[in-house]
Amino acid sequence: MPVFLVLFILVLTDVLSYSLGSWILAITAVVTMLIHLTFDAFNPNGNLDANHRLAKDREESGDLWVPNQPKGEGGVEAGSGVNVGHYVGYALLGIGALAFVVPPLLLLAMGATGNPSWNPEVFGPGDEAYVYFDKRITSVKGYWSGSPTVSILNWDTLGIPGPAPVLTGRSKQDSWAGTITISSRGGTTSSPLLYSYVTFPADERLAGKKLQLRINMNVRYPKLMSSNMYQDTMEPAQYDGSVTLSGAKAGTTYKSAWWLGSGVGLLLSVIGGIVLPLASSSFAKKANKTEIFAPDEPPGLSPDDEVPDAPADADDREQGRYREGDDDGDRLRRKREE
Repeated sequence: MPVFLVLFILVLTDVLSYSLGSWILAITAVVTMLIHLTFDAFNPNGNLDANHRLAKDREESGDLWVPNQPKGEGGVEAGSGVNVGHYVGYALLGIGALAFVVPPLLLLAMGATGNPSWNPEVFGPGDEAYVYFDKRITSVKGYWSGSPTVSILNWDTLGIPGPAPVLTGRSKQDSWAGTITISSRGGTTSSPLLYSYVTFPADERLAGKKLQLRINMNVRYPKLMSSNMYQDTMEPAQYDGSVTLSGAKAGTTYKSAWWLGSGVGLLLSVIGGIVLPLASSSFAKKANKTEIFAPDEPPGLSPDDEVPDAPADADDREQGRYREGDDDGDRLRRKREE
């Protein structure tokens, strides 16, 4: 969960693009599934003969008493422990990993063209996207306000009749006046990166076209002049770059698919991760009850009574009491009294 949440935060703060975030989320889900599989692949009951040999080694070291049986512990095979819950859990994890990559696969199916420096990286006529300028300002508390204007520089070469359409731009609109209160926990100034939103007209003739854009923006911000004084400052900023538009509302479709795929992937990964340990714990409930053999406890005494230690050369079966299971064979257990 922490890894998934960090990745979501990185996408929402524009550190990772939507597509890159989808692939990393999917890889994380696959790694999570492999970790579960590593735990489930280890079966301590897989080789009863090896368990018996290990017990005999501990018997020789004095840590354990083991009945001399030729093979295993007898009784019914414990099995692998795999049940329907495991199949369901791994199915959920697998489907969750696939859900994460639905958005980038959708882009391939749509034949959309990405614009790596924009967010979202895919958009078309009727969509809104934003881009960061290669410029920062240093203002009091990071306040600033921008008024962008957008123009298409290569309209005459696109082969579309008529005048160039109007592209609407908008940006951050902080307001301040008079005294600006500064928190003691935060810095006086910060240096935000400038950005601008652009709304592309719903003109289907623009689909598939590569537009050379220029965004001019007048930025107003409070500039620190002394330790307790600021001055309103106006500064120009400009962005030049090209974008390729995909089909109509491709950006809206892509963002909706990203949120749906990521949400479903996260939900299924979490549920699958919960189902698997529950399925494994249900296997433990099938274990037979432990049979206890107390060699140092004379007959007729309760477990709370104090008894002297048996002689070192005493035979376990003669000095103690044991009881055999009445369900599956001659399994024997011992509990030493310290």
